[in-house]
Amino acid sequence: MKNIIKNNKFYIIIVAIFVLGLALDLITKIVFANQNFDIINGVLSVYYTQNSGAGFSLFSDYTFLLTIFSAIILIGLVVFNIKFKPNSKLFSVSMGLIFAGAVGNFLDRVFLGSVRDFIRFDFINFPIFNLADCCLTIGAVLLCVFMLFVYKEKK
Repeated sequence: MKNIIKNNKFYIIIVAIFVLGLALDLITKIVFANQNFDIINGVLSVYYTQNSGAGFSLFSDYTFLLTIFSAIILIGLVVFNIKFKPNSKLFSVSMGLIFAGAVGNFLDRVFLGSVRDFIRFDFINFPIFNLADCCLTIGAVLLCVFMLFVYKEKK
């Protein structure tokens, strides 16, 4: 058993981060549904909305195409992880976050026809977003850090 865990520890990290991130995303989307209130007046608020498009409401009402695109990206990420064989905690955490965010928004598009957003910065004109978007963004930044500063190509 220890050998199985040791040989697959990076996949276990991906799955653990994915499950935790997805659970938190789905829970917060339920908790903050139809809620509007200030967290920090003039800075941060909860403002529930549904977005049929992507960030900045790009491609609004193209939910079907966005869903297909998301599915293709998710399949590509799975194939990438199988071929790349993660061997870094940083890479595994970034992949877990990316999967959590992508699946969280994918599920909204499939089952609701739009993505539930509720986090709003009041001091700037910025799209309303959700925890899945945070996971995607942080995961992408960590993946860039990994690729730029940690990854060494095998010879």
